Amino acid sequence: MLALFFATAKEFCAALPGFEAPAQGHWRQTIIAGKSVLVAVTGVGPVNAALCLGRMLGVERPTGILNLGVAGSFDLALHPLGSMLIANTETWPEYGLRTEQGIDPKGIGFPLASTPQGPIHDCIPLTPTNAAQAMGLHLPSDWPLGASLTVSAATGTENHARNLQQRYQPAMENMEGFALALGCLHADLPFLEARSISNVVGSRDKDHWDLAGALATLATAISELFEA
Repeated sequence: MLALFFATAKEFCAALPGFEAPAQGHWRQTIIAGKSVLVAVTGVGPVNAALCLGRMLGVERPTGILNLGVAGSFDLALHPLGSMLIANTETWPEYGLRTEQGIDPKGIGFPLASTPQGPIHDCIPLTPTNAAQAMGLHLPSDWPLGASLTVSAATGTENHARNLQQRYQPAMENMEGFALALGCLHADLPFLEARSISNVVGSRDKDHWDLAGALATLATAISELFEA
């Protein structure tokens, strides 16, 4: 069976109204649209996400991992509040050697993983269509694909958002995806990340946020993903 990962109980309860969220760092088995699914709440951030996935893989063998939650958009014209976005790459922009020119992911000489295509330093290519097919999920054709950044500290200034955009050309920012993608890479598991847009990256202005709308989108997203 596949495993469905959320960062928070709030995201879990929005996506699965009427279901009881497991405690942070834990999971339980349930039925979604007639399918047996492991549902987990990791806690916020890449460390919590990695710990939860590692604990699960020590006792379970899911057929794949679906990461569902909210994210920030780097461009509301392309990815507006409340819309869905699928990650086609995951990048960890904080890994490597910090220099005057920024972070060099190869600067310390230790890749995070090795693959037949070469070493993984700070970026993991994803294959969402293949992952969805492997897990028996329906990927809506109107959900766009985009590059995702995973950070341990959410971007809180417009200047830093611009710097990230110039260097990585990302579509969205989140706090768990890279850790889960890396874990799945090591475990040879399909990984799919789908997120609803809750805010503009780099802005704390309430006019640039709609968390309630993004959470409401998650319930619809579940229905579409698990569509027969």
